[in-house]
Amino acid sequence: MRHFLFVVVLLSSFSVVAQGAVIKCPPKELQLKNCVLRGKDIKVSFSDNKIRFNYGPWTSIVNFPFSGLISDWKEVHLVQFGERSFVVVKVWEELEKEVSLEELHWRVMELAKRKLIIHVDEVLGKRKKRVDKEEPAIKDVLQPESLTQDSKTGEIHWSVGKKTGVIPHGL
Repeated sequence: MRHFLFVVVLLSSFSVVAQGAVIKCPPKELQLKNCVLRGKDIKVSFSDNKIRFNYGPWTSIVNFPFSGLISDWKEVHLVQFGERSFVVVKVWEELEKEVSLEELHWRVMELAKRKLIIHVDEVLGKRKKRVDKEEPAIKDVLQPESLTQDSKTGEIHWSVGKKTGVIPHGL
């Protein structure tokens, strides 16, 4: 762990360590489920069911990669480590089997070679399903998550609670 740069940017409970640039969707755009993020040499547009990303003259449009019904977007970030670009999303999804609960999913997806590659899909916590506009109570404690770059090797590491992993390069 001593090989990591110690510049930390905290956005909610999401943390990024290293020289990675982090751009996030504002709360109003999250509520509307419609957001545009611009990074170095890339523009990413999110709508309720599509992600569109532009690398220079190339444009790719893909379906929003979620299996369940999304009730709320909590956070949407564009994170860039050098030439690699990642979309990091936290969304509340309704459970199929337990209709009174929702799960907070954290997904890390790489925008690479005009493709969207899902590297991480973890559940951070659960809550009672939203009945009205009041913020529902969290049923269990949310797990902390992070996305970091090793300053010596350039590897991208992720962690959720006690789970950790490395995002492979060159897919």
